Amino acid sequence: MTMPRAARLAAVVLLAAAPAPSFAAEPTPNFSVVVTLSAEARADLTRRKEQVTVAAMYSGEPTREATKKKIDNEIGEVDLGHEELTRPIPGGKETFAFAGKAFDAKRVKWIKPGAASVLINVYSARKAADDNLLDCGIFQDTVTLANSKPIEIACKLIGE
Repeated sequence: MTMPRAARLAAVVLLAAAPAPSFAAEPTPNFSVVVTLSAEARADLTRRKEQVTVAAMYSGEPTREATKKKIDNEIGEVDLGHEELTRPIPGGKETFAFAGKAFDAKRVKWIKPGAASVLINVYSARKAADDNLLDCGIFQDTVTLANSKPIEIACKLIGE
């Protein structure tokens, strides 16, 4: 028994109107990093007129397809971008706001759902001194967690 033409047409219309299956979208990075310098670090960087750099490196765990196509990097992750903010911290505490300007959303299709992560490093900007002067904590977790509250990173002088 065949379906009447009107019923077939109605079925086609319903299928066309049905939403396409979608994958959970990764959140766009939108977070703040609060950097606090020890008194000694603040004094030394101020004396040298040195600045502080906060670097955010985005990546994600590759899908099987990404691994087959060799889209992942040498450490087995898919690179999603990298951005840096640099400025002086004369008061010893400064907030750096990241809005994911360098986050490559087009590459998210190559990572597992919920796997977008960010690694945040803080170091002296090497404008006044050739070597890094700071010993700082790091942050490495999901973009979702980074977006949830300000990330606090404390820094002191190397050897302090």
